[in-house]
Amino acid sequence: MHEIEKLIGEMSKKFSTCVSYFGEDSVKASPDVFFGHFCKLLTQFNECQTFLWELREEEERQKRQTIAKSFFAKKQRRSPRNGGGGGNGNGGGASGNPRDPRNRDFEKLIDAIQSGDIFSEDLTRLRTSFRIPKRKSIRRS
Repeated sequence: MHEIEKLIGEMSKKFSTCVSYFGEDSVKASPDVFFGHFCKLLTQFNECQTFLWELREEEERQKRQTIAKSFFAKKQRRSPRNGGGGGNGNGGGASGNPRDPRNRDFEKLIDAIQSGDIFSEDLTRLRTSFRIPKRKSIRRS
């Protein structure tokens, strides 16, 4: 019992020293209130950090969309098959009509993804940062 009282006294000395470093009165400040301020600060700091991370992700997403749109516009100007020349207007529904803007956009997106032009920088970054460990070959006898 004497050892516990000794530890409590040592703890209260250390607490009063710590509180005095921050300019507080050790008699008025309880440990819960004093350390509660630090807990609140760290919680708010973590929330701000998360918010900034989400904001950066949103900006990058918008930048990728802008790059993709400009890429499609350049590709549409260069590509002769998407230029709209020589169509005889066969009719058909919106889903089968190659002149339908939705189909053209979808085709452009598929072409860009297949060629790797849109996400080439991201893929390169992923390939260099992530290495798959080699599989151990199992020999069957």
